[in-house]
Amino acid sequence: MRSSILAAGLLCLAAGWAVADPKMLIIALDKSKIVYDDGDTIEYPFPADSGVALSEGKTTRELRLLGYDTPETMHPHHGIFYNQPLGPEASARLKKFIAKAKKLEAVTTGESDKYGRLLAHLLIDGVPSGALMVKEGLAYETISFYGDNGFPEPSRQILEAWNSKSRIKKIMDKGQEPPTINPHIWRKNNQRHEKAILL
Repeated sequence: MRSSILAAGLLCLAAGWAVADPKMLIIALDKSKIVYDDGDTIEYPFPADSGVALSEGKTTRELRLLGYDTPETMHPHHGIFYNQPLGPEASARLKKFIAKAKKLEAVTTGESDKYGRLLAHLLIDGVPSGALMVKEGLAYETISFYGDNGFPEPSRQILEAWNSKSRIKKIMDKGQEPPTINPHIWRKNNQRHEKAILL
């Protein structure tokens, strides 16, 4: 597995990726093993030699896909009790992209967010999932707020998709109401942490 990670890293360099962190891992994923959460979060059972740390007693790791945010779907255990408009559509579209893919890779430095989720880009046939979802009008880019997280090339592709092809941005640029508001704002207005249901 380690040799395939190194080879993938060299391929990324050849494709013009600037590797900002020597700890970067590029790991091939088996799509049949992906567990779906929503349009920007998945789970995966990383093997022991992948370089990805698993919590004690856990067999999978949740991945928060970088560079974009999709509308929320119902998650009572997180205090979200109904779907945001376009949330289910975003989840279904990510599944379709993955189902059609010939090659899937997770690119990560092993860093986690405040919820313990592994921060990673998901490359679908070499294209960041964020760029695909933004083009579909099913996601907001998050790079302008959070930065590139040490991944300049996928972040560039996501921003390019947002600025030139996003249906959401085009509607907003016309001064019109988008089909769904920024998920960050929606969560602030609708998420009820104090009522979260523990499963």
